[in-house]
Amino acid sequence: MSLSRCFRSFALDVVTTWTFGHCAESLPTFHSDLFEILDVAAESVIYFQHIPFLRALIPYIAPLVPSLVPNKILGQVGYPAQDSHSRLTLSLNTTVVAPSAFYGCYNETVFPNPECYDPTRWLPPKHSSKMEAHLQPFSRGTRQCIGQ
Repeated sequence: MSLSRCFRSFALDVVTTWTFGHCAESLPTFHSDLFEILDVAAESVIYFQHIPFLRALIPYIAPLVPSLVPNKILGQVGYPAQDSHSRLTLSLNTTVVAPSAFYGCYNETVFPNPECYDPTRWLPPKHSSKMEAHLQPFSRGTRQCIGQ
């Protein structure tokens, strides 16, 4: 197993453990959902995608796993002013910029109270179609995508 794959696996385990530590009220529901699929899940991990709480964790895990780490950045990226932090000034047109879900996930019209850690916002009835637009694909290479 490669080092990067080990790191991702460790990072996801830490995030999941931290989540259950901060959302202890969700643990019984998660356990009941898990035990329902445990027999078939032993055959393939694909069955884990049917656990609602794990599906709700993906939007939180996505920004924590780097989507693109360029080997080199040509030029400098800077913020023009404190009041306009979402606009970037690129010094060279060859600057490599990776997409980030940060600004979309902190949009209060789409995500009420974005500073509060609440994975249940991705579960019905809180979940809205507006939120889906702010999920971004991320990957660390071919066939290694853990998100959308």
